[in-house]
Amino acid sequence: MYKNFKDIDNKLLKTASIVGIAGSISLIGNVASADSVTNVENNSVQHANGWSQENGKWYYYENNAKKTGWLQENNKWYYLKSDGMMASNEWLSVNGTWYRFYTSGAMYSSEWFLDKDGTWYWMKSSGAMASNEWYQDSKGAWYWLKPGGKMASNEILKINNVWYDFNKSGTYITKDASSIAIVNECDFLNIRSGPSSDYDVVGSVNTGNYLEIIERGSNNWYKVEYSNSLTGWVNSKYITPQGEYYEDNTDESTDARVQNVINIARKQIGKPYVWGAEGPSSFDCSGFTSYAYKQGANITLPRVSRDQGNFGTAISRSNLKPGDLVFFASNGTTINHVGLYLGNSEFIHSPRPGETVRIDKLTSNYYNNNYFSARRVIN
Repeated sequence: MYKNFKDIDNKLLKTASIVGIAGSISLIGNVASADSVTNVENNSVQHANGWSQENGKWYYYENNAKKTGWLQENNKWYYLKSDGMMASNEWLSVNGTWYRFYTSGAMYSSEWFLDKDGTWYWMKSSGAMASNEWYQDSKGAWYWLKPGGKMASNEILKINNVWYDFNKSGTYITKDASSIAIVNECDFLNIRSGPSSDYDVVGSVNTGNYLEIIERGSNNWYKVEYSNSLTGWVNSKYITPQGEYYEDNTDESTDARVQNVINIARKQIGKPYVWGAEGPSSFDCSGFTSYAYKQGANITLPRVSRDQGNFGTAISRSNLKPGDLVFFASNGTTINHVGLYLGNSEFIHSPRPGETVRIDKLTSNYYNNNYFSARRVIN
């Protein structure tokens, strides 16, 4: 694209002023706005600051040199590689972090990118690809970006000891470990249309894949679902459930409302802690217990943990029953955390920023040392 001064079109010369200074030539007017001018005497190319297209590739010049690294222009970021070439329509790793660039060279930022293979990636406000982390959109929906950046979709995953069943769009529901099974070592496992080997094969899955157990039938046959699309029956000897299964034989004397509260609470496992949040997508500690009691028993608790600590009937630790509220005071005097007792020294709670609703033991060092009191809401 560059031309020697001697080759510049004569018509163009007529529109410019020619000034000789110390044996060199400079052009003023239309020609001065060109990308470069050749000095006839020393045969060097003088580049104007800004973008320059060379052989179909874009470069950016500063002080007569190709710029490298990051460039911000018109509130958009661009990256110029080690040879100065602008990154375009590609993935690029910069200092170990992956970025995606439009054909125009602009960096993706705070937006989804759909790759050719149908995989979605979330590009954060910094432009960095999200990886091994959760992302919450403006509507409150949560998505999991796996190591490597791919959005979890049509699969079952265990994340921070919680099981999630992701649908095609990336949204999810949490699952109890007893409802998830892994396919044992085998060539492949046939999924059949009914609970015996006499039924037709409707599909197959490979070793290591996860299945959701929908129904436990007779003769050790389980009805399962794979990848939210394939449903059928498999023999239980070929799969291993990931948690212990208990029949629903709740004591009839247990208040049904207490059980409803516990069931609601368990369904929130895996949802993130957000200060001030009351559900349904996220919770703080007292927002979580308030939500469980409101949804499970239509009981409105005080909003903050220290006020919940005065609600209901005080009980001793030795008399705890499922459904009781358990309180903690990290300074020994003022309640600053609350959870819901489940029995067997277990309680469910929304712990702290960066963590999710989970089940912990009252007998663990931290919670045992900071245990403060308990209240019974439903007598």
